[in-house]
Amino acid sequence: MRLVWSVLVLFLSYSAHVATAESCTTVDLRKDLGPVRNQDGVGWCYAFSAADMITFKNKGRAYVSASDVATQYISQQQNISITSGPIVTFGGGVPVEAMKIAAKKGVCTEASVPSEVNRGSDIYEAYYNLFRISKSLQTTGQGKEYCAGAAQAYQKFFPSSSPQEIARTIATEPPWRVVAKLQSKNCPTRYSAGFGENDVTAETNKTKIPQVIKNQFDLKKPVMISYPIKLIMKKHPTADGMHASVLVGRKFNAKTKKCEYLIRNSFGRSCDGYNKSLKCESGNIWVAENDLFESVADITYFK
Repeated sequence: MRLVWSVLVLFLSYSAHVATAESCTTVDLRKDLGPVRNQDGVGWCYAFSAADMITFKNKGRAYVSASDVATQYISQQQNISITSGPIVTFGGGVPVEAMKIAAKKGVCTEASVPSEVNRGSDIYEAYYNLFRISKSLQTTGQGKEYCAGAAQAYQKFFPSSSPQEIARTIATEPPWRVVAKLQSKNCPTRYSAGFGENDVTAETNKTKIPQVIKNQFDLKKPVMISYPIKLIMKKHPTADGMHASVLVGRKFNAKTKKCEYLIRNSFGRSCDGYNKSLKCESGNIWVAENDLFESVADITYFK
């Protein structure tokens, strides 16, 4: 009897994930999100994914800055303007909280506060050095020789500010206000995120996640997912670590008879490094429904 029950449970579990062309309708949301971006070495997958979700909500009218989403999140988490010391929380974040903060504070565009002008940890280095040089100048009077060079080098992060203005900000603003001041200059008007704090939510119950994802795609809405990066990457330094991306597509694979979902990653538009068994399209990766549902730890979505 126990064996029969076990077989029945396995059958029902499998049956729940058997897809048909009718149940797995085609959805492609990529046109409302703009091109795939590259977070490179900065640990902001949650912010890049949140920026994509917000961009979708605005139907592409505002290509939202992931850098702004991240720095506003960091500021809120530490309850200060960007940071009053070393950026100890510069890495990962909680997707749903980042979305709620963006809903409350508004967002900047990618053009005004660029996110992709980094190799490795360029953004981290820039933000941290702006703080460090400012603090040194204002507390010890030392660091003038670095100020002009930093202002020139880091202008790419603040395209509306001249090197002279950046240098002046470094020298006169409280150190923890330098980045926030420059961002404010480059984004004088914050745009509405297009939704309220109560319009976004998260689901962590793994038994509920599959149905929520299906329901959202039936409504043609994207879903942000947290999952092990090894699901899609051939090799990765943190293969067992968690990563955030956005589901932006769904289709029925007639050859495999499986429903597949499209993961929009934030590692750029190249297909290098992904598992060869998966189909990659300019940084978007198709993953079988069963593999996806087994891997996802939590999701963030619009109600």
